[in-house]
Amino acid sequence: MDDDVGMMRDLTGWRRAAIAPAVALGVFALALIAVRLTPDAAVSAWWPASGLGVLGLIVLRRGPALGACLLLIGIAVAAANVAGGRAVDTSVGFGVAAVVEAGIVLTALRWRRAGGPLSLARSADLVRLMRGAVLGVAISFVVVAATVVTTQGGRWWDAAPYLLTHSSGILLVAPLGFLHGLEPVRWRSRETIAQWALTIGLTAAVFAPDQPRSLAFVLFPFLVWGALRVGVRSMAYQQLAVASLATGLVRIDVVVLDNLADLRAHLVEIQAFLIAAAVIVLPLAVLVDQRHELHRRIRQSEELFRRSFRESLTGMLMMRRDPTANGRTPLVILELNRTAAAILGRSEEELVGQDWSAMVDAASVLPQAVAEMEIGLRSGWTQEVDLLVGPRRRVQVALSMLAGGASDGVVVAQMVDVTDAYEAALDLRTERDFSHAVLETTASLILVVDTDGTVVGINRAAATATGVTEDEVVGRPLWTALVPPDEQETVRAWFTTGSGVPASHEGTLATASGSRRQVVWSCSYLYDDLGRPSHAVLTGLDVTGERTTRQLISHLLEAASATCIIGTDLDASITVFNKGAEELLGIGAAEVLGSATPARFLDPAELRARGAEPGRTAAWLRRLSEDLGSYSDWTFVTRSGERRTVSLAVNQVRDTFGEQIGYLLVGRDVTELRRQNALLESALRMERQVVEDMRLLDRAKDDFISTVSHELRTPLTSIVGYTEMMQEGIGGDVSAEQDRLLEIVRRNAERLTTLVEDLLTLSRMEAGSFALERTTLDLREVVTAAQDSLRPLIDSRDVAVDFRLPEDAVPVTGDRLQLERVVLNLVNNAIKFTEDGGRVRCSLTVRSSDGVAELAVADSGIGIPAADLDQLFTRFFRSANAQARAIQGTGLGLSIVRRIVEAHDGAIEVESEPEVGTTFRVRVPLVAASGSADRSPLADATEA
Repeated sequence: MDDDVGMMRDLTGWRRAAIAPAVALGVFALALIAVRLTPDAAVSAWWPASGLGVLGLIVLRRGPALGACLLLIGIAVAAANVAGGRAVDTSVGFGVAAVVEAGIVLTALRWRRAGGPLSLARSADLVRLMRGAVLGVAISFVVVAATVVTTQGGRWWDAAPYLLTHSSGILLVAPLGFLHGLEPVRWRSRETIAQWALTIGLTAAVFAPDQPRSLAFVLFPFLVWGALRVGVRSMAYQQLAVASLATGLVRIDVVVLDNLADLRAHLVEIQAFLIAAAVIVLPLAVLVDQRHELHRRIRQSEELFRRSFRESLTGMLMMRRDPTANGRTPLVILELNRTAAAILGRSEEELVGQDWSAMVDAASVLPQAVAEMEIGLRSGWTQEVDLLVGPRRRVQVALSMLAGGASDGVVVAQMVDVTDAYEAALDLRTERDFSHAVLETTASLILVVDTDGTVVGINRAAATATGVTEDEVVGRPLWTALVPPDEQETVRAWFTTGSGVPASHEGTLATASGSRRQVVWSCSYLYDDLGRPSHAVLTGLDVTGERTTRQLISHLLEAASATCIIGTDLDASITVFNKGAEELLGIGAAEVLGSATPARFLDPAELRARGAEPGRTAAWLRRLSEDLGSYSDWTFVTRSGERRTVSLAVNQVRDTFGEQIGYLLVGRDVTELRRQNALLESALRMERQVVEDMRLLDRAKDDFISTVSHELRTPLTSIVGYTEMMQEGIGGDVSAEQDRLLEIVRRNAERLTTLVEDLLTLSRMEAGSFALERTTLDLREVVTAAQDSLRPLIDSRDVAVDFRLPEDAVPVTGDRLQLERVVLNLVNNAIKFTEDGGRVRCSLTVRSSDGVAELAVADSGIGIPAADLDQLFTRFFRSANAQARAIQGTGLGLSIVRRIVEAHDGAIEVESEPEVGTTFRVRVPLVAASGSADRSPLADATEA
């Protein structure tokens, strides 16, 4: 009998359609037997047909079959009365009463009740049944009494026994539809067998013919014994067995032995006994079962809390507030875990009983925060504080109250060591400030571009020289942002052909006003950890004025200039020595003209290293002049011995006939420029190190989020559990409004639990710790399991959901739980975004030509705007129409689905049209065919 009728709730299709006629046939048979065995002018001793009719409606729950079943019940009752010899008009009245009775009972069961099957595991459902039975029998009695008066000419109180027979029939038979989720009967238990044997035996003895009916109540101790010990399911079966046996024996006594004189008295006594048993024994069994379940949940919650507390990676302490006369608020440590002891730098034994508030630098705010938490002004307190014990550390502290009360409140503290993150943040700010100061104070023009030529940043000097702001050029290609049109192709080729930016070159900058600036550039590359170039740093000197006055050579030679210009003849003897050269070298022109070569002020070691000996200066100049327009750095030695870095270019000087007459050396002191360039490179290297530290800091943040999310699951589990128990009436009767509010609390707690689980999953995925448990499995079983899990949601919505699976196995390699999560998420979304009356289809097909299995989930819902499709799989993203309709969601589900599918080497696609519907297609590779053509990989994996 453990396979009770409650299991019929999951029937679908033609089997579900067959329930209504089957119930009607059973009602007809039971009603006919009751009428046939009832003497003339008497009321039946029991009417189990009423309970069977309600039971059938409970099994069907909803849909077209429900109305058909209700109509057939009325027809069956009327037909049974006609077949039993009663008048047609009387029988029709009784049939109408049966329909009214069953309809009212079913309405009472479903009134203001959340979805899901009815169950005796919840006392509220049993109360609904009793309330519905009383109301339904009372109202249908009015119909029966009216029928008796109008069709038989009798008195209305002649039908009074109807109240008892129908009430007992409903209260004893209908509970068989409430056995969902209950423990099975322990038929092998000696106590169960003994209780059943004694109860049934005593029933047979008490209700035997010619026995006084007052002895019926001696059965209650045995029935109470069963309610306390053998379980709710067993007592539901037992009450029906006792009722059937007792009423059968009464019929033998009344009908067979012809004891009609005491019929009404017997009827009242037997029905009073059955109703008393129904309203006392079964509720008692339900309360006992709920008490056991409550104790089990409390033990599990306590065990989970203790284990989470001890094993948590977060430092956790439980403390009691101990106010003092001087206004301090010591928090005496009652218990702590190993992580907290490690953070505080002492053993657990040493810390228990100590004042935690004296160990942290929060004396100015901690007393007020604790006081406000105790009186309910704040739910908790979170802050970063410095430890005053052990080595210098900084910790993130979160306080909350575990138990209220001004004198016995327990404070729970969670501590996370953030010393490394705090120091890294300080270092990061310092390095940023330093780099910013270097870039903004240097007089050189500095441009930073990536390897594609996109401008990453410019300093203040470059912005001033060009007349543009950093925001106007950052993100644009260098050749379109700062280069004149006639030079754009040259600059673009540096980045598109792979030649790279020259180490030093002279180029033109375009300004915002349309003018040009001539700049001498020096380029250095920055490299990543793999030795690949990541950015190019161009440091330049604006030589616009110098190049303008170059045409006025005579004036240039006479005027002071920052450019060193030295002219020589073909033998390398100095013939021109301008003011810039004099100022750079500290040597007068008269000292070198006609008597010295450029080798006099060049570093001899550098000349030899570059293959230019001091005695062969002319050959060296000729070789350099052949590389037209090329600048290279040389070390000049001044009169005082100071070494200066000069960017030097050597050009051939020709007369009007094109004959070479000498060489012209043009140089510029770039000592400071090179120093600043080196300083900038150093600063950028440090900034790269800071970026790495930021990455480590971000990883620490993810670890912190994962830890805190893990810790949130314990209180959320308790919230959901206790809310459900309150809804079930364990803490007392719950009004309809209170039940609605509790449902809101439970639903939002479950939403928060889902969000925490999604955050943990994303955290593991991003941290690289998300691993699949790959096995060879049948994808049809995954879809079937998801369908079973979604059944409560499907039943609660007026949406047609269709699952279509192939007949043959669909073998894939993957993680069963994660693939089921994909199906659950997609189908749940389809139902959620489909309005009532819509449809959802989940189909699984095999594409042998592509070697993939395709799961398609299509709905006729609200659809997704085309502008939102590209961001649909971005975490925390929700489409515009979902937000406009206030449809609940976190925006994490599809992000997790895509990561799971890609982890299975699969792909996911989406097609959607607003107000038409959406289709998601998931494709995962099939298991490769094995050697035998008639054996599937799934079968081989199963046998292995």
